[in-house]
Amino acid sequence: MPDEIDDLIHKVREDGPEVTTLACGILVRGPHPNPSRKGRLVLIMAGAESLGTGAACLAATASSRIELVGEKLAEKKINLADKNSKFWVLVQGKHNDEGMLDEQDVSVVDCGSL
Repeated sequence: MPDEIDDLIHKVREDGPEVTTLACGILVRGPHPNPSRKGRLVLIMAGAESLGTGAACLAATASSRIELVGEKLAEKKINLADKNSKFWVLVQGKHNDEGMLDEQDVSVVDCGSL
């Protein structure tokens, strides 16, 4: 990984350990895995680290981010409002100067259908 990208992802605090400042998360909407729940959907929000997971959760719950997700899905002819659509969405979260994740710090990177 080039040093300039590595510098974006990890920042060394003068008084503490290295912390992640940029991470990805994913949303996956698909059929419920339990056969007794046939016809139901599940939404999985995940990330490899808490920052990515937080970005995924905000993308699925904050109105402004849901709008971004819907716009990105629409570019791929996927309708977020259609209860039968199954998709994945890659999101990215970046810490602000206070080390917190706000909804405006979450962006949609890519998406596709399942």
